[in-house]
Amino acid sequence: MFETIRERALWDDGARLLAGVSGGADSVAMLHVLCHWARRRPLRLIVAHLHHGIRGRQADRDAEFVQLLAWSLGLPCVVGFADVPARAKKSGESVEMAARAARHAFFRQVCAETGATAVALAHTADDSAETVLLRLLRGGGVQSLGGIPPASDVGRLRIVRPLIDVTRESVEMFLQSHALRWQEDRTNRDRSILRNRVRHELLPLLESRYQPGIKRVLARTAERIREDAALLEPIIQRAERRAAVGSHLDLGALRALPPALCRHVLARWLRRQGVPDARLDADYLALVQNAIVAGRVRVQAAPDRRIETEGGRLTVVSSSHRVRRAPAPRTLPIPGKVDWGGERMISARFDRGILRPPRARIGDAPVEAAIRRPRAGERLMVRPAWPGARFAPIGLEGSVKLQDLFVDQRVPRERRAEIPLVTCGDEVVWVPGHRIARAWAVASETAPSVRLRFA
Repeated sequence: MFETIRERALWDDGARLLAGVSGGADSVAMLHVLCHWARRRPLRLIVAHLHHGIRGRQADRDAEFVQLLAWSLGLPCVVGFADVPARAKKSGESVEMAARAARHAFFRQVCAETGATAVALAHTADDSAETVLLRLLRGGGVQSLGGIPPASDVGRLRIVRPLIDVTRESVEMFLQSHALRWQEDRTNRDRSILRNRVRHELLPLLESRYQPGIKRVLARTAERIREDAALLEPIIQRAERRAAVGSHLDLGALRALPPALCRHVLARWLRRQGVPDARLDADYLALVQNAIVAGRVRVQAAPDRRIETEGGRLTVVSSSHRVRRAPAPRTLPIPGKVDWGGERMISARFDRGILRPPRARIGDAPVEAAIRRPRAGERLMVRPAWPGARFAPIGLEGSVKLQDLFVDQRVPRERRAEIPLVTCGDEVVWVPGHRIARAWAVASETAPSVRLRFA
């Protein structure tokens, strides 16, 4: 393990490191070796343990064990609690995925509170070998077959893995030779879990019947794949930049890419949208690609997210968000006001001159605008957007579809029905947070006008 730390430069001398300790054999061994390292080189350690709200009294004992272990080593210890079953039920994730997300959130919080620059996790060469096989069974590409890397970033969380070159057998030999205790997690023997079947059935079979030392072979292979994937990364980044439109992807640009490159761009973009890696297998990416070719995408990305096409672009929307029903169209009196959804309102009053409001986003409140006064026969209305609505704002030649304007301004689909429009007949006069229509511009700094306010 010392070789892994030195050769891979997992952290700098003097770093403050969070050690994620479950109480199991791997994490206990990692903590002891980190303590040994800290006696030789400057390193400040903090122990962190998350109680997942699973396994009842056994989980309580694990937390107590880690606290006593940290105390015996003279280290500070932070213990957190997460109701993982409730989180999984709410999000629709598997318990395993919910637990992983809860751990990462906990580690990020503790790093922020303690000033730790990274969290050390006790993944071993066995874990990496199991991951390679699992992803191969699910149909993974070059970006997913690299196993578990020595270091990685999950959002703003830096993860280092000092045991990644060490086998689980070596870990247990180390613990036994130093008479060190650890906690056994009974769920690691549950054969109904695919990873456990790979661990206890498939890997031993490959080891005994096909390839002695299969774990190290898979670890070496994964590292070579990671090196190859690193060569592809600049190509994928350039392709994604060409296809990106804000936080969306242009369908035409995606169709123009070679299929393999399109697949990499999609996988990279979907990860940033919060789609879990376990979802991004070959079959799923092929499903999305086929839908892109067809020109109509509506694919579930996660229990609470969906991939859709919108205005020639690919976007991820919330599929669990309940869209509030927009109020019916109403006349806007001058002076007067119209309630909008019971929480906000649009008001109008007579005024003079041009208003140059600060820059805002569509749908923001409070915002104001000044328009010319309606002529005879013109009546202002407040209403939600409708299919095919167009807008001709000041500063733009011609008109634009309101839907395209919402996409350009990154207004989530589920919020669009909640944004009021000031209209006159079928003409959009003002979109709150955006400019007014050219035809409703105030003639001069002193000309009669109407002041509109959305708040």
